[in-house]
Amino acid sequence: MVKKIKLFLMRSNIIDLATGVVIGTAFQKIISAMIDKIFMPLVGVLVGGVNLKDRYAEVLTVKIGWGSPTSHV
Repeated sequence: MVKKIKLFLMRSNIIDLATGVVIGTAFQKIISAMIDKIFMPLVGVLVGGVNLKDRYAEVLTVKIGWGSPTSHV
């Protein structure tokens, strides 16, 4: 039984999927850090020193934060 499961896992794209998930998670953390530490402070300087972490847009009943990594719900 274990041999058949191992054969199925090795033949299928599960290893490719797992590799993609790991790489995607790492890439997401890198992009989030770049936006939080580099991009958003530059945007804040360009708009006149406004702290964008406190700003949000409200669409219907949902608040969308501009510079905050967490939601304002």
